[in-house]
Amino acid sequence: MRICSLLPSATEIVAELGLVESLVGISEECDWPPEVRGLPVVTASRVETTRLTSLEIDRAVREAVGDGRPLYAIDRALLETLQPDLILTQNLCAVCAVSAANVNELCATDAEVVALDAHTLAEIEGRILSLADLLGVSARGRTVVAEMEARIAAVRARVADAPTRSVFVAEWLEPPYAAGHWIPEMVETAGGRDVLGHAVPFLPDLMGNGAGGAARTGRRRALRLRPYARSPRGDAAATRLPRSCRRLECLLRATSTAARRWDRPTRLPHPPRPRRRPRTPLRRARYPNTACTGDPR
Repeated sequence: MRICSLLPSATEIVAELGLVESLVGISEECDWPPEVRGLPVVTASRVETTRLTSLEIDRAVREAVGDGRPLYAIDRALLETLQPDLILTQNLCAVCAVSAANVNELCATDAEVVALDAHTLAEIEGRILSLADLLGVSARGRTVVAEMEARIAAVRARVADAPTRSVFVAEWLEPPYAAGHWIPEMVETAGGRDVLGHAVPFLPDLMGNGAGGAARTGRRRALRLRPYARSPRGDAAATRLPRSCRRLECLLRATSTAARRWDRPTRLPHPPRPRRRPRTPLRRARYPNTACTGDPR
């Protein structure tokens, strides 16, 4: 079967099922596993995110949605050349990736279009199983889900008797957006409590809903935040379905160890200022045998 994935998490599910060689096309944001990075790119964002701040990206997206303009472009000629049998996408978020409705509107195709939507960790497992059945690898799908459940159970066991930590997960920084769907469940599973708008010490965790990695990094530096739960590739492990369990383990480390240093302060700590060397009076430095006052002659 020839598969075209327009969703990063769908690409990773296909790879976890052992069918990465069946992928013939991907989206602009599909970058994992490394084997897919050389595949033809079928969709790309119409908003240039690399040169915009998070606030500018938000404004551009709002203007496009308000005017009824699509946020993503589909290369119809390339898609026709690839001749996929199956196109994987989503209907959960019109901003994060191409929706199934947009595929039908922007590009007429005979391929079957399947949307992989999930709101909870259990629904993530269900989508993996359903896709595995569709692709004829049901046994491998059950193995992937069993591994996920084992990792989730291990995290729950480690925090069973631990105190609950207050955590705020920022999906977007300017304007601020709180994360939803399965993210609060992940925080709770890792021994935390997802909070918003409470004037209490908390662990900031910076994620993102797709575009604007450079904008998030710059805004984080401007705010002088030091999040203690950060995946190696930023938001990827949190928002992409198979790797959400790995992000869960990152949250576990944050709520159980690094959180201890947040028990005392009432505001976000700033980096320590470098110690300044004591200055030697200018006149004594030039004339070491004289006093600091008086005529150096």
